[in-house]
Amino acid sequence: MPMDRRDFLKVAAAASFTLAARWLFPLDITGAADVGVVRSTDVEAAVGKAVDLVGGIGRFVKPGDVVVVKPNIAFNSPPEYKATTDPLVVRTMVHLCYQARAARVYVFDRPVSNPRLSYVTSGIEQAEKPGPRSCSSMR
Repeated sequence: MPMDRRDFLKVAAAASFTLAARWLFPLDITGAADVGVVRSTDVEAAVGKAVDLVGGIGRFVKPGDVVVVKPNIAFNSPPEYKATTDPLVVRTMVHLCYQARAARVYVFDRPVSNPRLSYVTSGIEQAEKPGPRSCSSMR
């Protein structure tokens, strides 16, 4: 079936907008596939090493930045069930962000279960609080 003038103009307009948008807002997806994989029973050391493998925290956090750490806190379950991000991972990431001199670090998710209970039960509420205690004391 041949394309009529109206359909041709729609396709041409859509293509023009797409090309203009890609020119105005180029996507840099070169770093999107960076993954650091580390095997260790020491969670804090493993997180630090994994971040180092992808270029270090300074690649992602600059002094004065406001950072969001988005763990999985979807369910109201304790860390032992492994249904949520390990609170030591969260604690270590928050610590690394502050070491990189972030101005503020927020930790949040949108739990499926009761949000207040999910943050407490998962251990992430306690993990995200700044302070001198070690992540190891959370276990």
